[in-house]
Amino acid sequence: MGATAENLPGTLNLAMRVGDEFSTAVDFSISTASYSWAAQVYSLLTGATLATPTVTVTNANAGQLSVSLTETQTTDLGRGSYGWRLEATAPGSVRRTWLDGICEVVA
Repeated sequence: MGATAENLPGTLNLAMRVGDEFSTAVDFSISTASYSWAAQVYSLLTGATLATPTVTVTNANAGQLSVSLTETQTTDLGRGSYGWRLEATAPGSVRRTWLDGICEVVA
């Protein structure tokens, strides 16, 4: 009988309208104090970064943050399906992808 150890990100798909502001709250329910966060929306075809969402830590001790895109960013993305990811760098320069999924922008 085999065992599998996984270190994969959670999946969170995003959906928004072109030209609308978008924001979602994320709660990891563990302390993420001293972590630095970054998010990207990227092309599923080329992997190129198309937008850089703002990540705002709302309560580091509780692991709560928000991820948002401005009206300009959703307009610039245009209608389509993209990938997105949320990464953190922990103390000691340990980098990990915590969430990823599809970012769907509709008309």
